[in-house]
Amino acid sequence: MKRIALAVAVLLCTHAAPPAATAQATKLKGPLHVVVPYGPGGGMDGIMRPLAEPLAKALGVPVVIDNRPGGSTKIGTSLTANATPDGQTLIIMSPPGWIGYYYEGMFDFKPWETMTPIAQIAESPYSVIMVKAESDYRSWADLVAKAKRTQRPLMSSAPAAGGFAEMALHEIAEQSGIEAIQVPYASAAPARLALLSGEVDMQLESMSALGGIQNKQTRGVAVSTPRRLSQAPDIPTFDELGLRVNLPSNSFSMWGPAGIDPATVATLADALKQAIRDPAFVQSVQSQNLIEIGFKPGSEIRQTLADIDQEWGPKLAAAVKAKKKQ
Repeated sequence: MKRIALAVAVLLCTHAAPPAATAQATKLKGPLHVVVPYGPGGGMDGIMRPLAEPLAKALGVPVVIDNRPGGSTKIGTSLTANATPDGQTLIIMSPPGWIGYYYEGMFDFKPWETMTPIAQIAESPYSVIMVKAESDYRSWADLVAKAKRTQRPLMSSAPAAGGFAEMALHEIAEQSGIEAIQVPYASAAPARLALLSGEVDMQLESMSALGGIQNKQTRGVAVSTPRRLSQAPDIPTFDELGLRVNLPSNSFSMWGPAGIDPATVATLADALKQAIRDPAFVQSVQSQNLIEIGFKPGSEIRQTLADIDQEWGPKLAAAVKAKKKQ
């Protein structure tokens, strides 16, 4: 996969207000490299690109975006985990995905336990079941009816293999009396293309689902959130459809290698907290995505992931074991 990098340089005027004292004391010595572990055009890429400019302005150094898809985020995660812990290499990640991929055997370590959490910047629903707008499927019931009529599994595209999305797919299929197969792609964009080209029956999307709905390319038939989404109120919840799958929220946060100095972590966190308030960033991201922008410190993220691992780890391990027996 061709490496794609985007550099955003911000020139600070001499009369501009100086950064906070903490940031001045630990200013990065060079550009900040942010690894996106999926291909261009996906959800995380859609967060990071509009965030690059305000983040560069807050830090006073250029921000370089480096798309490193592959291995269900293993390539990008390994690159970041093995980087020098100077705060100049971070990864934007949905860490619940790490938990799912770990139990799939993609990782031989738990990144959320060993890497340095900087801050959470957003949350979105974990799964929205999407169909092609021009298809005959108007609801989840239509998909179920098709699977039962043809006696064939539903094919569902996803931005990676395994994880919570695949477990949720199998659970809702089993509860509906059908079978379903997840087809992994490098990111949400090619997964969406597979849906629109008719390669698959449906797609499990998260935050990037809104773009397809607004463009009238896709239709949402179910969402994993406890309540209907204000941005897409016509999509029924799993619960309304009698599907009992309680997925965690799909959070998005920034991580670095183990051993980053706490003062540098504070500088990065403060800059992120400032950057996500940028009006252009907020408008760009929320107009195209089912997402809530909000800041949480790194310590809070780590505890949330420990709780998710404790609750979902055994379920994910059991699901993987059952899949291997098939």
